[in-house]
Amino acid sequence: MSSHDDVSSAAAPEENDDDATFKSFLSSLPDDIIVHPSLTFPLLSPNNRGCVASASIKSGELLLRIPHKYVVGPSDASSIPPPPPPPSPSSTPPSAPISSLSNFMKTVLTLTHHSSSPTPTFKSSYTSALPSTYSTLLTWPPSTVSLLLGSHLHPPLLSQSSTYTSTYTTHISPHLPLSTYPDFFKSLNAVLSRGFTTEKDNGVEGPFMIPLIDVLNHGEASTTLKTDSSGFYMEAERDLEAKEEVTHRYMEGGGDEFLRSYGFLEGEVGGRVGKEVVVEVCGRLLWRFGGGGEWDVRGGWERKVEFFRGWGGLEEEIVVGDGKGVSDEIVTACCCLVLEEEAFEDVFGEEPAILEKDAVLGGGDFLESLVCACLIDIYETRIKQYGPTTWREDEEAMKTCEAGSRKETAIKVVMQEKKSFEAMKVSVLKILGQEEKAEEETAEEDDGGNEDKEEERNEGGEAKSKKIKLW
Repeated sequence: MSSHDDVSSAAAPEENDDDATFKSFLSSLPDDIIVHPSLTFPLLSPNNRGCVASASIKSGELLLRIPHKYVVGPSDASSIPPPPPPPSPSSTPPSAPISSLSNFMKTVLTLTHHSSSPTPTFKSSYTSALPSTYSTLLTWPPSTVSLLLGSHLHPPLLSQSSTYTSTYTTHISPHLPLSTYPDFFKSLNAVLSRGFTTEKDNGVEGPFMIPLIDVLNHGEASTTLKTDSSGFYMEAERDLEAKEEVTHRYMEGGGDEFLRSYGFLEGEVGGRVGKEVVVEVCGRLLWRFGGGGEWDVRGGWERKVEFFRGWGGLEEEIVVGDGKGVSDEIVTACCCLVLEEEAFEDVFGEEPAILEKDAVLGGGDFLESLVCACLIDIYETRIKQYGPTTWREDEEAMKTCEAGSRKETAIKVVMQEKKSFEAMKVSVLKILGQEEKAEEETAEEDDGGNEDKEEERNEGGEAKSKKIKLW
């Protein structure tokens, strides 16, 4: 699946092995798979197949119906035959039973099983007809991954090779001795980019690999996935014209989830900061101010950190903002760690929830000052992790990229993240009554002149009029 905007502008691609295999699969579909007679599945461009109406289709008409028995999902993993006995006692047994794998990895395991099976079946034919290449982040070469330096996407990509090699060796290969790592990696990317997560009658969630339905590209929805006791199906949700591509929305929102799974950007990617960075920043600030007094800023530190690390209300990578200001989530994270012990128990003790930033920022009190100090420190910590390029240099680099290329996408991600961190800083400076400083720094960043700027802080950490003196 991929993003495709204009069917009519796509040049007719040459036939390749993938195309021939898919056509063979399409010509041998079982009778109980229902395909609307006006649906076609052409290559719209190299490596991009889609679903197109060859004639007009009325709203409400059935487009596709795929019985459950032809779908690859996590529950199918239990039917994989056990591997043959090891040739010697020293052979490595499976590190864990199939039942212990995640639903995602069960589907990957099952798809790999069918792709490496020597016995011809419908599902093995289906896996053969899947694309041989994908656009997920996992397939990006190291030279392109390096352009994501500083972004929250970069660290996990650096370890992807060893991570998935280990996953294959310990969780896949022992159960599927006939498989190869390329089989597994292809299945992994197929499930990531083409799998559907939804409810099934037996309560099992996906991801599900659904033949033909997984060909539909992302776009303005003309249909959505539905399920009943017999299988999965799609109906036209509006009148479709001849030669119109049939699309559906993969997910709401966008940003980095689209990039991870499908290889394209939709919407903004906000800057993120890991929980451990927030703990480090807040701890450093609180220890600088010391404990005791009217507000014991260190009180209950271990309890607060333990709660913060384990609280599922905040993701491991916390969004700092949307490029226009500060997020509720990052303000909540800071409050969680800097609140006085009794106040922490009142706010996060029984029914913890994300706080509204306006309830914390704008009050002019000591808590606001503490949170603002943390936010500025988070900004300075994270912004140093990006490459040394200025905004103007990033823009110039963008001009040298081919439109829609991975290089352009990587630079765009970094620029969007930097933008959200800069917006957070400007918002904090304005809250602290330093609007003029905020405007000057924004102008300098736009001119690319801030690379040698250094801010001086009040190392003594003295509070004046219940405001922390940051500079």
